[in-house]
Amino acid sequence: MKKVIVSLMAISLLALAVPALAGYGHHDKRCDVHFDVDVDKTVTIDKDVYINKYFNFFVSAWIDPKAIAECDVWKCDYNANNVMELSVALFDDKICDSFKNFTGIGQANQAAGYANNQGNIVAAAIVQAKEVAAMTEVGVDQENYNNCLNASFTLSFDSISGSFNRFTGIGQANQSAGSMNNQNNVVAISAGLSDSSSPAGSFSWGSKEVVATTDTYLTQTNTYGDVNVRAVVNTNLITGSFNGFEGIGQVNQSAGSLNNQANIVSIAYAGPRP
Repeated sequence: MKKVIVSLMAISLLALAVPALAGYGHHDKRCDVHFDVDVDKTVTIDKDVYINKYFNFFVSAWIDPKAIAECDVWKCDYNANNVMELSVALFDDKICDSFKNFTGIGQANQAAGYANNQGNIVAAAIVQAKEVAAMTEVGVDQENYNNCLNASFTLSFDSISGSFNRFTGIGQANQSAGSMNNQNNVVAISAGLSDSSSPAGSFSWGSKEVVATTDTYLTQTNTYGDVNVRAVVNTNLITGSFNGFEGIGQVNQSAGSLNNQANIVSIAYAGPRP
C-alpha cells in the first residue's frame, strides 16, 4: 500500500512540472493517471469456552444421642362441594390497636365471611444434653375443590391498624372477610442444646455429638372453582402494624374468596445454648 502512494505522489509532481516547461516548445498538456488497488483482508476468530462444574456432597453421621428434641406438625384444611349465594351483604374484619408490647405468643383469627378454615400453630421441643439431636417436620395441606360462589352487591373489608407492634416473640394473624378461604400460620421449633456443664471450650461445630434436621411440606390446591361476582368490593389493609418487633411476625388477609394462604417457619437447632 505504501509503494502505491509513493508512486502516486511522484506522478503528481511530474504533472505539476509540465506547465513549467510551457515556454520551451510544443508539449502535450494531457496527464492521464491510472492505478489499481486491490486489498484482501481476512480475519478469523475462533473462541471456545468450556466450563464444567461438579459438586458432590455426602454427609454421614452416626450418633447415640442422650436426648432428642422432636417437633412434628401436620395441618390439613379442606373446602369442597360448597355452593354459596351472597347478595347485598357487608363483611368487615378489624384489628385495631391490639397485640402491642407483649412478650411471648400472640395469635388472632377473624372470619366475617363464610366457610373459612383458619389456624395458628406454634410447636416447640427443647432438650439439653451432652449428645443431642433436634428434628423438626411440618406438613400443611390446603385444598379448595369444586366450590361455587355467586355474589352481588357485597362489600368485604379486612384491616389491621396499629397492631402487633414492639412485641418480642411470635405474632400471627389471619383475616378473611371473604368466603371459602384456607389460612394458616405455623411455627415449629426444635432445639437440642449441648450440655452447659461441659468444660469450657469443649464444644466444636465439627463434633458428631449434635445433629439438627428439618423438613417442611406445603401443598395448596384450587381446582374446579366457579366464582361469579357483580358489583363487589374487596379490600385488604395493613397500616401502622408489625413494626419494631423482635421474633416472628406472620399475617394473612383475604377479603376475596376461594384462596389458600399459609405462612410457615420451621427451625431445627443443635449446638451450644445461645
